[in-house]
Amino acid sequence: MLKKKELDVLIKTGLFGFILICFVFSVFSHLQGVRRDQQIQKNYFTQIGVVKKELADTKKIVKALVDGNSELAQNLEEERSKREQSEATVLASEKKLAALTANLDAGDITKIITEWSGRVVKIECIVEFTDGTNKKSTASGVATTNAGVTEIYTSKHVVEEKGVLAKECQVKSEDGTIEVVADIIKADSSKDLAILSFSKSVRLPITAMTAVKKCTIKPVLGDQVVILGYPSVGSSKGVTATDGIISGSDKDFYITSAKIERGNSGGAAIYVKNNCLLGLPTLVVAGQVESLARILAL
Repeated sequence: MLKKKELDVLIKTGLFGFILICFVFSVFSHLQGVRRDQQIQKNYFTQIGVVKKELADTKKIVKALVDGNSELAQNLEEERSKREQSEATVLASEKKLAALTANLDAGDITKIITEWSGRVVKIECIVEFTDGTNKKSTASGVATTNAGVTEIYTSKHVVEEKGVLAKECQVKSEDGTIEVVADIIKADSSKDLAILSFSKSVRLPITAMTAVKKCTIKPVLGDQVVILGYPSVGSSKGVTATDGIISGSDKDFYITSAKIERGNSGGAAIYVKNNCLLGLPTLVVAGQVESLARILAL
């Protein structure tokens, strides 16, 4: 039998040993956690380094491409500039359009659409190539008559493909009751404009048998425009109308927030304030950065 004193010593020794074991285990677990955290951190910085290296390599490739191609560098700079201009004007344009919509009498827009619809015709042109193939284009045009001579304004890219002009184009009235053939086609050499005319006398809607009223005063940023034409996604029975504002300008073009789809090319862009023909809408060239459409100034 152990004496009481010896038993106390034994208990204390055992308790101390247990505490020591717990302490050692705790330290070991802490060290394992530290090592795990260090490994995670090491992996994180390794991945960051890989990403940075890939980004640097990509920048070197882009720089090499740009440095070796001055035309590419110029195009990239022009696209960047256009994007900045578009982003800078979109917000202001939206606010201006909201204000115009709130203040403008809806009857004014209706009157403008009714007045101009008779002048806006649907055009179908077929360009025939020397290899026997052809390309058909469906678009819009604006009719005008001066001194008894009727002409149709439209976009050059509608009547020309790869330097070849269409020999004739079908011209249809808004309601489809009139269909004539334009067999004299002239394309402007410096801009996206073509003029169709007729070797024989034709009769179009009465509104088209007078001279068109072209704008003599340039619009300013925020002025409202109405686009009339025959887009492929628009009405199948008549002219389609969309509206927007002038968002900027670029050489021979006004930039607009109005919706312009394929088929609208060559239609009428009406300056609402002065009720006059501002120009011809055209679809944005594929591949351009900006989303705003254009109006060729007349």
